[in-house]
Formats: sequence, C-alpha cells, structure tokens
Amino acid sequence: MNNIVYIWNYYFTTIYCRKKTKNWNIMINNMNERELILSLIKDDLVNVRLVHGLENLGLDSGNYYLHLSETIFKLIGITVDEEDFFEQYIDECKTVININIFEYPELLNSLALSLYNKLIEHKSETHEP
Repeated sequence: MNNIVYIWNYYFTTIYCRKKTKNWNIMINNMNERELILSLIKDDLVNVRLVHGLENLGLDSGNYYLHLSETIFKLIGITVDEEDFFEQYIDECKTVININIFEYPELLNSLALSLYNKLIEHKSETHEP
C-alpha cells in the first residue's frame, strides 16, 4: 500500500506541481498522505452507513463491508492487533449512522477529521517515530 501512496505522490508532484525542491516535495507528500487517509476514512464511514442500512432492511450485509479500517490503520502505522483501540475506532465510526451525510456533508468531514486526529494521537502515544 505504501507503494501506491508513493506512486500517487510521485505522479502528483511531477505532473501537477512541477516543483523539484526537496522541501516542496516533502510538504506535498505529507499533505497527500493525510488527504488520502481522510478520504479513506470518509469512504469507510459511508460504507458503515450503507452496511447498517442494508441490515435494517433485513439483508445479509456482511459481504458489503469493505474493511477499510484495516487499510487505514496500516497506512498510519497502527497494528490492528490493538483490539481495544480498534473496537473504539469502529464504535466511533458507527456514529455516522445518526448523521444525514447527504444533507450535512460537513458533519461527515468533521467526523472523519476527528477520527484521523485520534488515530494520529494514538500512534504518537504508542509507537516510536
């Protein structure tokens, strides 16, 4: 997955930015990784909402869960083996069920940013840099 991030960052910095200074590339790479993770968190939240809606209709929705949380954790560098924190993350993701994300997309963005900040904070507290 890191290769995908690297390829995206390389493509973005060479095609769109056309700036070759080392500091500029570092800034762009960090910005893109953050935006990528935020986008994945939003996708995860939308998927959680979809799966919950299918369950409410009485459908077997287990096959529609995308498991993006595991990908997000790997990108950030947090192991999924930390079951307590992972469960807290999943529980907080489920709060999206109470949000009308189509009428209030800013609430989806706010929840995604809150989750991202908690993930980064957890990583800084439990993992060495």
